[in-house]
Amino acid sequence: MTAQLILAGSVVCQFVAAAIALRLVAVTGRRTGWVLIAAAMVLQGCRRAVVFARVAAGDAVAVDVVGEGVGLLVSLLLLVGVAWIAPMLRQMRRTRDALARSEERYRTVADFTCDWEYWADPAGKMIYISPSCQRVTGYPPAAFVDDPALIVRLAHPDDRKAVGEHFRQGAEPQPYCEFDFRIVRRDGEERWIEHRCQPIAAADGRYLGRRGSNRDVTDRVRAQRALRDATHKLLTVREAERRALAQELHDSVGHGLYAMQLSLEGAVGAAADDTETLRAKVTQAVRRCGELMDEVRRLCRGLYPPTLESLGLRAALAGLVGDLRTTGQVELSCPDELAERRFQRDVEVALFRIAQESVNNAVRHSNATRIVVELSADDDLLRLAVEDNGAGFDPAAVAGKGLGLNSMQERAVAIGGELAIDSTSGRTRLVATVPIAPRAA
Repeated sequence: MTAQLILAGSVVCQFVAAAIALRLVAVTGRRTGWVLIAAAMVLQGCRRAVVFARVAAGDAVAVDVVGEGVGLLVSLLLLVGVAWIAPMLRQMRRTRDALARSEERYRTVADFTCDWEYWADPAGKMIYISPSCQRVTGYPPAAFVDDPALIVRLAHPDDRKAVGEHFRQGAEPQPYCEFDFRIVRRDGEERWIEHRCQPIAAADGRYLGRRGSNRDVTDRVRAQRALRDATHKLLTVREAERRALAQELHDSVGHGLYAMQLSLEGAVGAAADDTETLRAKVTQAVRRCGELMDEVRRLCRGLYPPTLESLGLRAALAGLVGDLRTTGQVELSCPDELAERRFQRDVEVALFRIAQESVNNAVRHSNATRIVVELSADDDLLRLAVEDNGAGFDPAAVAGKGLGLNSMQERAVAIGGELAIDSTSGRTRLVATVPIAPRAA
């Protein structure tokens, strides 16, 4: 009876363990290994089932009770072991599935981005580079992984030095950085790239390298250039119209007023001594003609100062300061070497208009008592600064409200320069910086 119980227990344990092993095939994905384990358990169970059946039928079968007892113990241990490991394997499967889903999300975000993304380690080796690099550069990701210096060689010759220095700095953590540069694609086409990067660190603070993003902004750059060219053409046409109007005022209205003044002066001289009333009225008319002529001259200088055309920017600024000196303390600061130096016509016109607008704003709106106009230059840049001690203003708050800030900004951009304004109560400083180019003959 004891032998039968031992054999029956062994059979049950081995069949149950085999069933659990087969269920683990789906959990682990390891079909062959678990099937072999289950088959071995089934065979052992079948052997003991045959022995059990013969013993139950009364056949004279020698049964090693001790050996079968040990077999039962092994079967129990095997069943417990398989049952104990099954939840662990299920948890591993859930973890593996979650990891696979996470990797799929990462791959979708990283590989299907429109921009050319990368991760470079501190040594400059590319850990990851998105497939979009091929659309932007013509080279596959593997080319950058195999040759990290390829990104520097792709840079336009005029930009290659700056790009190379930037990537060599990646060995140490650097702050967030962004700049634009040009590349030459594999097919020879030149493209503009907007580059942004920042350092990345592990949870324990270890520096892991640099995460970068490169965006093809060629269309944007071309649009900006087209807009700048259009603005430049518009300003050029506007200046031509102002010049023509000033000439027309001078040649027609000015000359007519001058002829009228001469006629009235002649009438005053021919009037009899006893016609004092007539003499007074004609004298008043003569004075008024003179005032109108002065006003026409002032308007002509404002529309297009002849000094700018003939003597240059420094002389025109001196004339502007002289005209406004009666309204307050206005000064011009300019080194002697710029006194007779000439620049491109559009540069001189733009800077004069910026100075004119800025000085007029200081006089009309800020109640300034001191205005300083500064003109300076170095090898590559020409700077115009206008500073006053007026009330100050918020440039962002007054943009588009009649102070001419947009116009000054457009003029600076149209000649490839930039405009900066710093204003607080008691001090406003405007600086226009433009590149210097030789004056056309």
